[in-house]
Amino acid sequence: MLSETDINDLCIRSMTSGDLEAALALSTAAGWNQSLADWRRMFFLEPHGCLIAEQHGHVVGTTLCCTFDRVAWLAMVIVDQAFRCRGIGRRLVEAGLHYAEQQGVQTVRLDATRLGEAVYRQLKFEPQSEFIRMAGTVASDVVHEQIADFQISLADSAKLPTLLQQDFCARGLAVSDERQQLRIADGFLPHAP
Repeated sequence: MLSETDINDLCIRSMTSGDLEAALALSTAAGWNQSLADWRRMFFLEPHGCLIAEQHGHVVGTTLCCTFDRVAWLAMVIVDQAFRCRGIGRRLVEAGLHYAEQQGVQTVRLDATRLGEAVYRQLKFEPQSEFIRMAGTVASDVVHEQIADFQISLADSAKLPTLLQQDFCARGLAVSDERQQLRIADGFLPHAP
């Protein structure tokens, strides 16, 4: 259990590539489905927006802030179960918001779980829509019937800028900076481990 002194010793710092395994352990323990490759992509997307809460050398929380022009997205706000309800999640979100402000962002969005909803509401976030994550299996004959009229091919680096632009438009985002588009596209390409 964290004492008041321990909370004061909590350090919010930039994530490094050496923290990715610890971040993966937190998301796995929380029952989330990210892989190490997912964490690498998120880290590569905006390394300076990736933050860690550290207690005596132990990673106890994470948050990521990715910017897309004047919109930022907060994600992966996770606090180790043993350290919850002590203000760490709030401090991580506030640090992410500070980063977004430094980037000149005008709007911040996030997906909230029920567990973090109270923190986000205290920080003046308001619900926009309900999100339900579902899982299941699909019989291969059903998939074949549904996609018989479409050609499916693997996306390669030449197709990614177009796919990302379509994705941004579908979500109401715009990425006008060509360097940022390339950085985002490269984050989705496979890299050596």
